[in-house]
Amino acid sequence: MDFVLQELTAVLAQKKAAVLCIVTETSGSSPRKAGAKMLLTSDQKMHGTVGGGALELKAIAVANEVMQTARPVTVHFTLEEELAMGCGGAVSIYFEKYGSGTPLYIFGAGHVGKALAKLAPGFGFDTNVIDPRQGIFNSFPNDKVAFYQKDYLESIADLQINEDAYVVIMTPEHKQDELLLRELLPLKLTYLGMMGSKRKVAQISEKIVNEGVFTADQLGEVRMPIGVEMRCEQPAEIALSILAQMIDTRNALIK
Repeated sequence: MDFVLQELTAVLAQKKAAVLCIVTETSGSSPRKAGAKMLLTSDQKMHGTVGGGALELKAIAVANEVMQTARPVTVHFTLEEELAMGCGGAVSIYFEKYGSGTPLYIFGAGHVGKALAKLAPGFGFDTNVIDPRQGIFNSFPNDKVAFYQKDYLESIADLQINEDAYVVIMTPEHKQDELLLRELLPLKLTYLGMMGSKRKVAQISEKIVNEGVFTADQLGEVRMPIGVEMRCEQPAEIALSILAQMIDTRNALIK
């Protein structure tokens, strides 16, 4: 087996995500020929090469976009015109993501949290729900969702949440929401949202800014109140507004 495919098998066994890049067509002079492969893992480790130099840098950028969107794509590169590579040929590369979908962490398994967890896997989100309450997950069997009955704050480190993640804060207590917000904001997550009324959001924001913990600009990056603006009352409707906002964020990453 090709060693890049062997690495892909190992990555999948570790339940990580990766993008496989395959040179599908070349013309003129090119650094690698059709069939050349490169693997980029979610922790930015590379295996193999599609040619090095400016071509490979561009391929890595595209692979990271595919890592976010999970949409396969073929990109055609003209080496001299687009990339200023002297060999002067052209290369087409196919990109496809394997492994986990977009990582989503929902803090709080209340009515809206459960509704969001039911919807999200169908749209490519690798969904995790965290809630320490006893019996909170008993009425929600779903083999596409991972449940963690553990302390909210302790789970951040345990689950190794990183900047690629989408995180939703919706615990039953305002104080827990605030503590989570303080812990999660420094991680510079791709998406961070907190459920709450405009009054609750204003109170928490004013308190944190006045303490000098974060600036108003930093808090402005948090989606709160969460979700796209729409008239919704039922938990499933609120969950739909949140899902729509996350999908919009993810699609905006496509260049």
